[in-house]
Amino acid sequence: MKTLGIFIATPGRKSLWRTLHSIAYQRVAVEDVLVVGDGYHAPTAELVRVAAEALCIPARYVATTKTRDFGHSQQNYALKHVRGDFLIYQDDDDIFLPRSLSEALKLMSAMDQPHPLVGRVKTPNHGLLWQTLGTDAVLDGHCIVVPNDKKRLGWFAIDYSGDQGYIHTCMSAYKECAWTDRIWTLSRPHWKLWPDWATEGNTTWACDLRRDNEGLPGEVVAAVLLEVDDTHDIWHATIDTRLPCTYMEYQEIAEFIMYAAQSKDIRLRCQPEEALLRQALENCNYKEHIVTEKFIEYSHDWPPDFWAPFGRFNSLMDQHGNVIPDWRDPYWGSRRQKDE
Repeated sequence: MKTLGIFIATPGRKSLWRTLHSIAYQRVAVEDVLVVGDGYHAPTAELVRVAAEALCIPARYVATTKTRDFGHSQQNYALKHVRGDFLIYQDDDDIFLPRSLSEALKLMSAMDQPHPLVGRVKTPNHGLLWQTLGTDAVLDGHCIVVPNDKKRLGWFAIDYSGDQGYIHTCMSAYKECAWTDRIWTLSRPHWKLWPDWATEGNTTWACDLRRDNEGLPGEVVAAVLLEVDDTHDIWHATIDTRLPCTYMEYQEIAEFIMYAAQSKDIRLRCQPEEALLRQALENCNYKEHIVTEKFIEYSHDWPPDFWAPFGRFNSLMDQHGNVIPDWRDPYWGSRRQKDE
């Protein structure tokens, strides 16, 4: 079985716990979670040790000389030492979205000749990166998953644009690359709910959501279930509320489900009297699909970015404005050689 290696640079922020939690609950084959400190920070070393035991993840902490160069020196160190067949990195104040790691591992493992795979990132200011061209942040280092071939790995420049340099140097080492319409990361999340341990089968995915308890998971608020309909290539979603939810909690549940879909459209039923849930669904761009006396079924089309105009992207550009060949297959598409 192929594995993922994940590396994280940190100056010592408490948000790292949530980042690590977003790895743990997905239950995929993660071989290594290497956290590299920008200078040694004893509380962070303890946080990683506790997380490794409590969350059952292979997390370890090392520290380099303090540089304060956006963590890029630490990421370059991590690239040389992180283990796993494929690599993806994360910031210590961002989280992996539900099912993103299992999708990344599945797509990379299915390649005949592994090469860089570019996904997408949901950001506070620009929506889904590279959905709308012409923004300042077309690509971000979180977007890319690469084979862990130490001789072909890229590197981070030490200035602010180091992420884009990492993408460019990773892709330059291969004759082909690919993009996929998946969303790996949610940047600077505002969610208060915490996902509990998820289970995933061939046709289902289920997860409990807990309330925030001073920065840690608390009581279970709701359970969500996704059941695949292969005939229509959609997920049927169910929300089972265990406690009364606020409007903001319903909105977070609605967002969580649409990101968990990872490329599939959604159908979700609710009762007509569930006014707060219906309001939250509509605010997250779910549309009424079927209305009866007993239920209202909502639909949500992929991609799930309700802050930006909908529509499929036309091209993907690197930091220099060069167009990367587009693969139109829903997964990663036909093989195509990059220009020599």
